[in-house]
Amino acid sequence: IRDLRASETELAQAQQLAHIGHWEHDLETNRMVGSEETQRIIGLPEPTDGIDFVTFLESVHPDDRRRVEECAAQALRGQEAASVEYRLIRSDGSQRYIFGQWNATLDASGKLLRLFGTLQDITERRRAEEDLRTLSHAVEQSPVSIIITDTTGKIEYVNPKFTQVSGYSREEAAGHNPRLLKSDETSPEEYRQLWTTILQGGTWRGEFHNRKKDGTLYWERAIIAPIRDAGGQIVQYLAVKQNITEQKRLEDELRLREGYQRAVLDNF
Repeated sequence: IRDLRASETELAQAQQLAHIGHWEHDLETNRMVGSEETQRIIGLPEPTDGIDFVTFLESVHPDDRRRVEECAAQALRGQEAASVEYRLIRSDGSQRYIFGQWNATLDASGKLLRLFGTLQDITERRRAEEDLRTLSHAVEQSPVSIIITDTTGKIEYVNPKFTQVSGYSREEAAGHNPRLLKSDETSPEEYRQLWTTILQGGTWRGEFHNRKKDGTLYWERAIIAPIRDAGGQIVQYLAVKQNITEQKRLEDELRLREGYQRAVLDNF
């Protein structure tokens, strides 16, 4: 008995860590009996020995209820294990994302004996996925060029703005060093300062006079910084670059105009 209780305790702890609960559906009473973790996921205010299946369905988000019912029906037909993702509205009004699996046990004649399954709280995973999608959309639609390289400088990712500005496709840029944009207009000393800064974990800010794929020269203002893993080790480098060619042209025109004005004043 002691070993059985210990096993039950370990199972409850494992379910809590994995955010997975198990349940059984009594077809005669139409009640679901769930583990402690199942009850916690559902958000029952107090532990209970069972919950009515209809009550459970009412806690499912209205837009997802039909899919949950279809999943249950599939399991009731004695087919292979069915699974479904849905939103659950708990008693406190909070919403959780759930991944549920439904299984059925049949006797030798094919008669349904019981319905059972698991609930997994995947809310944090779904939120992380949504955050990642939001970040991905922001990077893909960014008005500035974004480049990610490995620690040796080989390009691993470029966004659409990079391809638009440089003329190089993602496939052409991948695996190459950003030197493919080099025009020899930027001094070697500036490149040395760049690498010294980022290798030491710092952030470099400066300007490049680069060359597009078609040979056209253009100016970029860049910020380059290391990307670190959870342990603090540098694993990649991130470059964010803005095309400032038009700004440079206007600055040159302004300087030229000022030069003319100074010449005129000197003549006077």
